[in-house]
Amino acid sequence: MNTLKGFDCDNELGYCEYYVQKALLSSDPHTTNDYILMINQEVARSLAYWKPGKDTFITVETRKTAYADVIWDNGQFYGVDVRGNVVILDFRGGLEPTIGRIVKGVPSEFISGMQLYIVHSRGELFVITQDGICNHPETKTYGVHKFVVSKVDVDNENDEEVVDDLENISLFLGLVRLWPLNSTQG
Repeated sequence: MNTLKGFDCDNELGYCEYYVQKALLSSDPHTTNDYILMINQEVARSLAYWKPGKDTFITVETRKTAYADVIWDNGQFYGVDVRGNVVILDFRGGLEPTIGRIVKGVPSEFISGMQLYIVHSRGELFVITQDGICNHPETKTYGVHKFVVSKVDVDNENDEEVVDDLENISLFLGLVRLWPLNSTQG
């Protein structure tokens, strides 16, 4: 039985570790049976989810492009693809979406060669681009050179805004996760 659309165990043999780039739960399965498992399928360039009681994953129809990051917030999964577009999957009210709503997330001039992250903080959605880790030839320092933060307007599908000041929000980037913290909290 194939549980993932497009996944063929015989053809993927040796490459299975690359098939799922990220897996994310909507809530703790130890405390509730009402949870959703979302996966970012790197090879298939799609998102798919599974809920208890389902026999297979449900692939969400979006543009055929790889996804850089996925998060869960308030009944919705948000994903950002490598082109900077944001897909919204609404599970509120027991919905089981098969098509994602796509909105513009990052101006295209900030995407080339960047790692993309998505975060929901204080009721707003942001996409963060980070350049690759590099060695500076003169100072011999090692690290990230630049971040660009874009605010996503989920109500206006073609609007994005580069943010220069996050006020009292601190964002901590990890290898597979981004955490927003309000810097006024003790």
